[in-house]
Amino acid sequence: MIVPLLILALALVGILYRDYYVVDNREGKVHKVFGVFPFTSDEVTPIDDLRRVEVTHFVKGTYSNDPNLKKKGRAYRAQLSFGLRLKNDNLIVIEVIDEKKSGGFTETAALKISEYLGVEYFQDRARDLDTDVRIRDLK
Repeated sequence: MIVPLLILALALVGILYRDYYVVDNREGKVHKVFGVFPFTSDEVTPIDDLRRVEVTHFVKGTYSNDPNLKKKGRAYRAQLSFGLRLKNDNLIVIEVIDEKKSGGFTETAALKISEYLGVEYFQDRARDLDTDVRIRDLK
């Protein structure tokens, strides 16, 4: 009898969990809302503190930034990190995603957000350097 109640409690926590960003150019703030409702927290970053919106690429499982590094296995996939770089050189990471799964949408979203906020956009390299498309990837 206790196991179904634990599963129900975990499902309820999962349903009530919040983790999202609100970019408001009129207020001049970026809000990060996270936590389990009603115990959510709101971190506010003024747009004046932002230096740039940046997208950086890396290979998961290595310390190398070489985009041509080709290792076999699931552990060595091309990843990208989308974040906000502050003027004090801190980075607020918004998303880390597999480059194949992103399909260019993350880079486009970062570019649109930088245009909306009026801050610099930085991308360390062009995409599509490690996207081997196979038959099973096509839908």
